[in-house]
Amino acid sequence: MIAGTRIPVRLILDHLAEGYMPEEIIVEYPILTRADIRAALRFASRAIEKSENGKGNTILDVKKYWGDDTVHKIHEQIIQAKIRDELEL
Repeated sequence: MIAGTRIPVRLILDHLAEGYMPEEIIVEYPILTRADIRAALRFASRAIEKSENGKGNTILDVKKYWGDDTVHKIHEQIIQAKIRDELEL
């Protein structure tokens, strides 16, 4: 869940994987902020990192739930978000 809401991280990641832009998600769920969406991406990024570092099987759980294609899309969104954040600095 996103802190202070009843919105699961999974919902944000699903929307991003479907191609929604953060602004579109915020319009649909006005309680969310850009920081909430970045936090969801950070959560997914850390889950992937843990798996890649052998510190857990989180990515296996994610792939089981969403499938390989969706995990790939989420990973692309994470990369794009990091690039956008770097450009905004």
